[in-house]
Amino acid sequence: MLKLMKLEFAKIKVSSIVRAFVIIAASILAFTILTGSIIDEGERMFDNASQMLAFGEILCRISYGIFGGVMLGNVVIGEYKEGTIQNLFSYPISRKRIMGCKLCIVFGFTFITILLSEIIFGIGMFLANRWITIVTDPITLMQIMGRLSGAVFSAGATAGLSMIPLYFGMRRKSVTATIVAGVVINCLVNSSFGGDQGQLSLFSISMVPAGLCILGLAIAYVSYRDIDKRDVI
Repeated sequence: MLKLMKLEFAKIKVSSIVRAFVIIAASILAFTILTGSIIDEGERMFDNASQMLAFGEILCRISYGIFGGVMLGNVVIGEYKEGTIQNLFSYPISRKRIMGCKLCIVFGFTFITILLSEIIFGIGMFLANRWITIVTDPITLMQIMGRLSGAVFSAGATAGLSMIPLYFGMRRKSVTATIVAGVVINCLVNSSFGGDQGQLSLFSISMVPAGLCILGLAIAYVSYRDIDKRDVI
């Protein structure tokens, strides 16, 4: 499996992925700093540090959840669309292992990027708030450390539900359908509702992201369970 992953990594432009990760992380930081610094009628965007950190977490989940959908489209569906998957399946290696390796790479990248981005966001806002007033109460490292367990759950759940677009992409062998499904699912799950009664999202109900994660992993498994017996066309 490790040798297969090395072969896949050789095909993936890792530098482009790292560049995209840095750009997205920097954009989330800049956007949060900008919106938090604006004072509208004497009020700031964020009432406290916890609200600001939760806002950044939502942006990270949506951005890198969509990023995972794009990777899924390029690494898996793109090979079907371009026909290169046939050459890959001609190797004396189980098709199931090849597809499993691809899905593990996408899941792993999504999990790591979300977790890292939330850590970078927390540290970045801790440093930025010392120079620019984004929230009136101080942001402490203990607050950031206290959110790590939640960040691990957030990253794992989002990485799992980012497998759901695979169902739509495999049906039509369409990269576009995969990406669009990823955008819709991640935005829907993380969208806030509730108005003046308190902002909630489907992701804040722990059973929802956990259930969607299991669904995504089930779809990933079903997509390659019988791949050794199926025609790739």
